Amino acid sequence: LNTPSLSTLVQSTFNNRGFILISTLLCGAVMTAILISIILFTGTVQNAQAAKDLLDGKLLGTIPHEKRMSIWLKGPHRSKKSLNVTSATVSFDFAESVHRIAENFERERAAGKKVFLFTSVSETEGKSTVALNVALSLSMKKTRVLFLDLDLRRPVQARNLGISLPTKQELGTLLNNNVPPKKILNNAVACQGTSMYALLSQKSYPNAAELIASKCLSELLQFTRAFFDYIIIDLPPVGYFSEGEAMLDQADGAVLVVRQDVVPAAV
Repeated sequence: LNTPSLSTLVQSTFNNRGFILISTLLCGAVMTAILISIILFTGTVQNAQAAKDLLDGKLLGTIPHEKRMSIWLKGPHRSKKSLNVTSATVSFDFAESVHRIAENFERERAAGKKVFLFTSVSETEGKSTVALNVALSLSMKKTRVLFLDLDLRRPVQARNLGISLPTKQELGTLLNNNVPPKKILNNAVACQGTSMYALLSQKSYPNAAELIASKCLSELLQFTRAFFDYIIIDLPPVGYFSEGEAMLDQADGAVLVVRQDVVPAAV
């Protein structure tokens, strides 16, 4: 018998390292192309220029992302401090961007406008944070500001201001009970260190749409125009609820807060 003439060593010329490198590059190129196409064709707002091009309205300004400071409390619970321009913990860029936006409302006030609505298309776009900070910024200039938390489905402003109030003093309860405007205003909370008064709620109201469209609220807005320079109103998202449309006739202006790359502009 003859000895085998075939080599027992691996003779494959396949280049594993090169194959892996080429595959990685191709996958990266495909993923990049997909991401670019998503950005280009979903129509979300990516920057200030896109806001001007895609949105039908005046751009009041942009606010940089600001991380909320976490505070470790006793126990396993972690809370976050609210982003308020009156706090020394917010960054200079955040505070200045809010003050620049507030200057737009000073010009509107010179034209006789007082009542301004704040809303967004969806939740978590920052409309409550922007509304509160614009109100605080205006009040820091010693102008009389009334702030209304009319997002009665998910009120958060009492927590943002660090205020706790009894149910009978909540704005939703007062509107439910058809309390006269003067008595409602007597329940407004004075915000320390500012010239701002706030009418707030803490619990959710299932009949929120009815309260917004009520005669009681309409009379309240007419009554308070004589006592305040600005009336700033936080409303629920217009993409989900109808309160924003119901309030348009009673306001002098409306602000749509848009978070970068969240909701398509066509919506």
